[in-house]
Amino acid sequence: MSLSKFERMFARYFTLTHLYNAGNTEDMLKEYQDSLSKLINSLSWGSDIVMSKPIDPEKTILYIDVRYYEWDRNDGWSRIEKLYPYYMSFDNPNKTVVDIFPK
Repeated sequence: MSLSKFERMFARYFTLTHLYNAGNTEDMLKEYQDSLSKLINSLSWGSDIVMSKPIDPEKTILYIDVRYYEWDRNDGWSRIEKLYPYYMSFDNPNKTVVDIFPK
């Protein structure tokens, strides 16, 4: 999947690779994918249900576009990031992971 430079700033990825590597069945991975989609949509400010899109053959790397969930408005994604307990800034407290790992 190739994204334009503009689209990349709205792309986010979730991984279930650790579950695949741990030997979870295809049915179990599907349940995790569905659960992740329910979580993401429950946090969405949009009115449409939008499923994440698997981008690898094993369907363990899932792509979303924050615009589909209206997280591009009102700094939604940054607000979610700040609540994530494992979020960290590497060298500057004002930088995000996106700034540290440019596209």
